[in-house]
Amino acid sequence: MLGFLTVLFTALTVHRLFRRVAVTIVAALLLNFLPLHYIHIFVGHRYAIAAPLMMASLYLLYSGFLDRSAVRLAGSAVFAALCFGSAIMGKQFIAGLAAAAVLLLVVDRRRWASPDVRALAGVWVVAFLIAATPLLVYIAFNSLYYFNREQGLLTDFVSLLVAQGYAGVQPFMDQLAEMFFAPQTFRRMWFQDFPIIPAAYWFLLIPGLAVALARRRIEIVLLAIIPVAAAFLSGPFDFRVLLAAPIWVIAMAYLVDAAWVDRTSFTRQPSRAVGIVVVLSVVAAGLVPAAQYLWNASRDTHSRYLFAHPDVAVSRLIQDVVAGSAHPTSEMKPDEFNRKEAASDLAYDAFACAKNAYAIAHLYLQRFDDKRILTFCDQGNQALLGEDGLVTANVQAIAAYEPRGKGLKLIWEESEISQLAIRQFAPLERFGSSKRLSGTVDGLSFSVYLFTIPPENVAAFRDAVLAENRGEWS
Repeated sequence: MLGFLTVLFTALTVHRLFRRVAVTIVAALLLNFLPLHYIHIFVGHRYAIAAPLMMASLYLLYSGFLDRSAVRLAGSAVFAALCFGSAIMGKQFIAGLAAAAVLLLVVDRRRWASPDVRALAGVWVVAFLIAATPLLVYIAFNSLYYFNREQGLLTDFVSLLVAQGYAGVQPFMDQLAEMFFAPQTFRRMWFQDFPIIPAAYWFLLIPGLAVALARRRIEIVLLAIIPVAAAFLSGPFDFRVLLAAPIWVIAMAYLVDAAWVDRTSFTRQPSRAVGIVVVLSVVAAGLVPAAQYLWNASRDTHSRYLFAHPDVAVSRLIQDVVAGSAHPTSEMKPDEFNRKEAASDLAYDAFACAKNAYAIAHLYLQRFDDKRILTFCDQGNQALLGEDGLVTANVQAIAAYEPRGKGLKLIWEESEISQLAIRQFAPLERFGSSKRLSGTVDGLSFSVYLFTIPPENVAAFRDAVLAENRGEWS
């Protein structure tokens, strides 16, 4: 629904701006099959809520001024206030509109000359203040909490800039380039192997922004740039520029519109016909690989690394072990996020670490105190820690553990990363017993290594781990 509304209101905005069905269709296709927009919507990332609210607001803003409709402008203001409160990035929309309004007073005063326009602008501002009042009141009394994250990121950037000059912030520039252009990067959280903007689209975006600026659509230029600038300051990741995706498409639509003419003009203006063919060829050059990438991703159940099916299966198996099941399996259980077993009733405490499962592992273990269990991998996973980091996290978790009359289970998903940790703990199996549990999902095999220490040996085991760590593990 969020993705549909974003595409719908982007298409409506483009149609209201240009009144050309062909341009509207092109814009809708560009956004619908843009992996940045499509995949973030698919995985349900929280930042995706801002885009449909922004586009609903922008459409009602344009149509409200064009139709001289106070009702539409009030509606635009309400959606803008919701966008403002929906995510950190939602503030970028308000900042872009405010900056554009100020700049228009300088470069295009005639837009503000009409009393009707000023009155309608006043309606928007008043409606926005009313709709945003709950959040504004919260900010007034909790500004330290509200601005804490942004201030921390900005302070880090400014400190590096002051201390080292450009050299201090060079990594930020490199990361921004990596996010946009690297063939493979985790700066694109959900699609590491495809660019944020397909290469062909740059030939639409940059000239399109120039056309929008020439037509004095300053808000489009600002809304296209502000998220990128904010990502540069705070650390470039794809979700930090997600809000710009529909605006980039509108900017591209400016170039498509500039090239478009009526069919009857082809014979009189062959150069325009050539321009249309060139622009549509560029559109196809970006659209086809983007759609192909999404199709291929849809055919591979393991294509989104944080949502791979084996991670779910491994997490189910670990949950079963932690819950004390006599025959642990990776099969789905009834009401598996609210199991009847309680952590306080279990005969064994547990520590666990999966290879890739992260949020999924926390989800399956939340009823059993997931944060304590996953200190074994520093709340993350093996992939984040690496071999040495995993051993360190394992030892630190055991060192901080206070025996309380219960047995202890240590669980590693078997992988090339966990083999070192398993070998390091192997000499201590005299304190307990070990076994492997395995399963398959989608034809892929997986296994976990389970080391169980009975209650009477836990204290001695913990002391032995600390002694080993001071010796050969150090």
